Amino acid sequence: GMEVAVSEVLVPGHESSVPVRCYASVGNEPRPLIVLLHGASGFSRFAAAYESHASSLVAQGYRVCAVFYYSGEDAQMMSDQARAIREAQYRKRFDTWMSEASDAIDYLSTGGVTKTAHVGLLGFS
Repeated sequence: GMEVAVSEVLVPGHESSVPVRCYASVGNEPRPLIVLLHGASGFSRFAAAYESHASSLVAQGYRVCAVFYYSGEDAQMMSDQARAIREAQYRKRFDTWMSEASDAIDYLSTGGVTKTAHVGLLGFS
């Protein structure tokens, strides 16, 4: 299939920099951007599925950027077996996660990675 270039970028955020991983075909021409937001289980648990979605979108001419809005502590707490712990972390951190996602979308869509007026959002739950 098509060669997919993977790049990492750090987006300045409210608390700290938010890591973002972008997938695109090789070359620098502008492409419409799709921002990918992982579900409550985080990115790594379903990385193969997310990357499969990204690759198929890249093949259709998009650049896909996955926002890793969980901190290390978030990832640990949200993978806890106890539902009460996950729910408490979710309530405590949801607003921060939304701010980080919003900051990343602003950054990525204003030339931080790609120059385009076309931005889509793909979220998983």
